[in-house]
Amino acid sequence: VISDLSPHLSGVRAADDARVSELLDTAFHLNSVFLKEGGFFIAKAFPSNDVEVVAKKYRKSFEKLDRTILKSSRNTSNEFYFIGKGFRRGD
Repeated sequence: VISDLSPHLSGVRAADDARVSELLDTAFHLNSVFLKEGGFFIAKAFPSNDVEVVAKKYRKSFEKLDRTILKSSRNTSNEFYFIGKGFRRGD
């Protein structure tokens, strides 16, 4: 599953953080619908405490869940990507 979701940012930090984390939560949730056992997941995110809470919620769903900044990202962008390897279905 690949998610490149990003809301229209308003410039209001709290509102933007909430929108980003909600989209990320939705993307992570879709893994349980579409991703096969052992599958991979990639999702764009922006740094915030809310995003870290969402990632922590789903960390156990993967053998490994890393954060990375792509070389192709603009220097002015603070976007990063979560890369989940080895999806595990919950009980």
